[in-house]
Amino acid sequence: MLKIENHGKNYPPIHSFDRCTTVAEFDDGIIEELQRRARDENGNSILVSQDMSYKEWYKKFVE
Repeated sequence: MLKIENHGKNYPPIHSFDRCTTVAEFDDGIIEELQRRARDENGNSILVSQDMSYKEWYKKFVE
């Protein structure tokens, strides 16, 4: 997190009607632990590993 935003140096310049955005940067250790939402075979919301592919999800929860 930035303590001081300096537009154009450590923060993107923001203009009206501009489509700029900021994205968080994570260490590799944190990324490995992230999860995302998916649905199980009954349509219920579940948490799965963020790197699970569609094929892996399908094999585990649909077949």
